[in-house]
Amino acid sequence: MATIARVTSTIAIYLLACGVAHAVPVSFARLESGVDWTSAGVGGVSGGSGTIALAGVSGTVHKAYLYWHGLDAPESGGDGVYDNENVTIDGNPVTGTSLGDSTTNCWPDPFGTGSSRAFRADVTAFVSGNGSYAIAGLSAKTGHSGNGASLIVVFDDGDPGNDRDLAFFEGNDSSFALGFPGETDGWSAALDGITYSSGTVAAQLHVADGQAFTETTTTFTAGGPVVSIPDSTSLYDGNTVPTAGTSRASNGELWDIHTFDLTSAFGAPGPYVLSMNAPKPPITPDVDCLGLLVLLVDLKAGSVTTTTSTSTTTSTTLPGCAVAPTFASVNCRLGVMIARLEAAPDLGRLQAGLVNAAKQARAKKEQAENFDAQGKAKQRRNALKKAVKKLGSFLHKLASRSSRKVIPAATRQSFIDEATPILNDLRSL
Repeated sequence: MATIARVTSTIAIYLLACGVAHAVPVSFARLESGVDWTSAGVGGVSGGSGTIALAGVSGTVHKAYLYWHGLDAPESGGDGVYDNENVTIDGNPVTGTSLGDSTTNCWPDPFGTGSSRAFRADVTAFVSGNGSYAIAGLSAKTGHSGNGASLIVVFDDGDPGNDRDLAFFEGNDSSFALGFPGETDGWSAALDGITYSSGTVAAQLHVADGQAFTETTTTFTAGGPVVSIPDSTSLYDGNTVPTAGTSRASNGELWDIHTFDLTSAFGAPGPYVLSMNAPKPPITPDVDCLGLLVLLVDLKAGSVTTTTSTSTTTSTTLPGCAVAPTFASVNCRLGVMIARLEAAPDLGRLQAGLVNAAKQARAKKEQAENFDAQGKAKQRRNALKKAVKKLGSFLHKLASRSSRKVIPAATRQSFIDEATPILNDLRSL
């Protein structure tokens, strides 16, 4: 929703008492290799239903995914949880998988005590090609209010010459944490394992709760020039997809699909890590609170190599990175290290904490890089200090007594040897 004047811990207290699941920032879910694809969405579905007009399918549908998002507000008589996993598509019942809980994005105000949830369902059986698909049941329970829905369809048009690699990132990531368990301010994500050769690169974001208020600048980096997407009258304002006409807001339809050309972020052929960052915007009376559900990264077929684990996380492999005190080098090496951490079979119960510490270091590094691109020297220095602190914390965890007990010495030392020169280069930046 819209305006936020100050942050409160009321939400966190309420949600912890009710046992609501923690927030889930967008993270890599899967890779569709060598495919054709299209997407469409509908907003203004607070009344519970809407129609998605799908176009662009020119071959056999292989997969169709339906995403939706909404909130439950106790102020409207609900129980605070948007447990709206059952919806219909053209009258066919489907049950969604939760992508995580988060804040209500400031509904009905910053002090609301409810929560939001995002869902994904495989609806391949009900999507055969272009056409209108009626979605219903998005506001099925008392207090529920749907924000919007999207269809993402993977197909084969019979022409391998135009095939793409499509990386899916999924979650329920609010731009303002507001004390919600597991949530952090802003958005960030990174795709490792890119071997860029040529061709266009694009990112598509599916965003809930957009209204005509102030949004943050979204940036993408991959070693070349930073691609910045500044706020505008069309950015996340809830006006980029058709509306069902029942938005609970008076100045936005609460659903957006934006596609950004990222080709200029890449240079010569070689290994890359693509990073997305959208920091929390300054708190002003007209700032917009948003939720990111899906980030799609689209590249020429054969550009991405991944190995998917049994969960929805991934480990990736990346060719060697240049070793130098530069943002591009540090970005590449952190990506490789995080991929190794996620793939390591012998980190035991410490794996999640180590991965998180390394990702936090990368997130602060990305903030510093964005400030550098904007010529903000003081903010750049502060962000780099935080990146150094986070990576230092990572090394401290590896050196702890717990790590020595749980992690084999050779594995522990390999990560120490990998992280230490990265830390030194961060300090020199």
